[in-house]
Amino acid sequence: MSSSSESEERAFQILGLKNPIISEDELIRRFEGLKVPEALFYDNGTTVSVEVKRIIGNTLPHCGKGRRRIKRYVKGRERIIWPWTSSVETALSKLHSSIAHEFCVSIHIAVFLIPDILSNSVKERIIRHIETIASTFLTERNTSTKVKYFIFDCDEKYFDRL
Repeated sequence: MSSSSESEERAFQILGLKNPIISEDELIRRFEGLKVPEALFYDNGTTVSVEVKRIIGNTLPHCGKGRRRIKRYVKGRERIIWPWTSSVETALSKLHSSIAHEFCVSIHIAVFLIPDILSNSVKERIIRHIETIASTFLTERNTSTKVKYFIFDCDEKYFDRL
């Protein structure tokens, strides 16, 4: 079993980010009630925020019997959506404007970790879902902070629900 902090540290390592300016716990204390990222870093003279999400596959873990389906109204009709849609949208929007302003954050980075044990076809489907959701979400959202995202394969030890 792995804690989320281990996967976050792995993501920071992959991105080459060290020594955060401020951690998630400190941000939570300072900006109580706001959405906060995992940490803020200086990177080549730029302040960046990072949010990390672990995506374990194309379905949510089972609760009892049957598949878990998530429905959302899309264009006036209730439709079944990919179960990790909210996780992707949350990661992309995790930096609150108050934090961005106070720390002069110019780039917000969302990192999506997927288990390396998944088949290539499953990984490709996950990547397509993330790219589609990110494209739609970022097109509809107006922000002064640039938003980037990365998708990395990661050892299964970083996923506690596999």
